[in-house]
Amino acid sequence: MTRSATRWRGPADPLVAACVVALVLRYPWMAIPLVMPDLAGRYQKASSRRREQSRAEFDPLVVARVIHVSLAGGLPLTAALTLAVGEVGQLVAGELTATLRTARREGMSSALAANTAPLMRPLFGRIALAQASGAPMHEAVSAYLADGRAARRGKALEQVRRLPVALMVPLGLLILPGFVVLFVGPIVLNSLVDLSRSLP
Repeated sequence: MTRSATRWRGPADPLVAACVVALVLRYPWMAIPLVMPDLAGRYQKASSRRREQSRAEFDPLVVARVIHVSLAGGLPLTAALTLAVGEVGQLVAGELTATLRTARREGMSSALAANTAPLMRPLFGRIALAQASGAPMHEAVSAYLADGRAARRGKALEQVRRLPVALMVPLGLLILPGFVVLFVGPIVLNSLVDLSRSLP
């Protein structure tokens, strides 16, 4: 039974493939059910990647808030970073975990100074500079939060300024033709009716 099945599968696979190719070439719309699952999976992966990247842009501010509140409450920096791991996405959480792992081996000052993580480098650089100079760390974190809020505000204002330019396309292609048809259409129809009546 198994041997017959394996013997039949060999010549049947090219035959089925040829039939499928012939049907797709003759009726291209039949390829839609075959392609849709792959396209849906790729779109889902791309959208999740975009969401993760967009979240990673704001996660350093979340980490800074957690550190600021933790330091104000008397917690050490290591505990603050450990709390922040559960509040951020995978990219920033991985950088925090690597920093904590290095801090256990070499100390927090060395881990912050040697940190090369692209997302957390600005915040960790300010904290390392505050530790080296003896300045309060929560003031350095507060300054980072103020700069981050200013950058987000500037980005939001830039997007608002671009909004009228982005609205020009739907306004010109969709709304204005509708207004033209709505207001000019009856005048044109009345003119055509009057012209048809005046003709013998």
